[in-house]
Amino acid sequence: MTAFSRCNKMLADADKMSMHAEITKHDQYEQSTEQVKPLTEEEKKQRLEAIQAKLKEARVQKELKEKQEAIEKEIKRRREGQSMADAEEERKQLEIRKWAEQKKREKIETELARRRILEQIKMDREARRAADNPSKISATTPPKDQPQSQSSSLNPVTSATHTRLQIRLPDGSLIRETFEVRIRLNFVNSILFSPAKEALAAVRCWAQMKGIKQGVFRGEIELISPFPRKVFSHDDYAKPLRELGLVPSASLIAQPVHSAQGDEYQ
Repeated sequence: MTAFSRCNKMLADADKMSMHAEITKHDQYEQSTEQVKPLTEEEKKQRLEAIQAKLKEARVQKELKEKQEAIEKEIKRRREGQSMADAEEERKQLEIRKWAEQKKREKIETELARRRILEQIKMDREARRAADNPSKISATTPPKDQPQSQSSSLNPVTSATHTRLQIRLPDGSLIRETFEVRIRLNFVNSILFSPAKEALAAVRCWAQMKGIKQGVFRGEIELISPFPRKVFSHDDYAKPLRELGLVPSASLIAQPVHSAQGDEYQ
């Protein structure tokens, strides 16, 4: 009979001793003269119940561990899902803010365009009213015997060789170009004017081409000086820009002559 010193376990054969040593890692044992008493039926029953209880407890512990792991996995899954939901919500909010900002910009641009159109309509009405009432123009325009006052208003510069002109079209857009003070555009003159026609006629032709290209004009146009108000006559288009006070820079208004587009502003 072999007895282990650490646990006092007594085993009858070598196989059982080896198995016990492998499981418990007990390595100190000695021979004993004591005999292992055979178990009674009651003792066998108690040992069996103890083994079954241990097995049941092991199963319960395993089930608890599996449930805990399942709970932890579900919590992790929900956290990841919540993070994805939060990211999606943040993306939606960002899109909403971008959409609102875009609508705000469009509203501002629409309002500015509306104001420009109203301003242009007002200017066109005033120009047309002035053209229909030349007596009012003569009443508000300084007489020709006051060249000093007129020169002061139109601000000519005799030494300038070029002039910068800005022309407002009926749709509110602006076109700009630099012209030589005494320019003859042969290709323009050959189409629309006689060779003797000079700068203002060329400016009108250039503005007309620009307006037709942009879809603003369909036919002939006329030019107007807003300050002081002056609708240029047929004779004015033969005059050089310096003589008309359009040097070194000036702002003009271009409008169609007897067209449906002009009538709609009245």
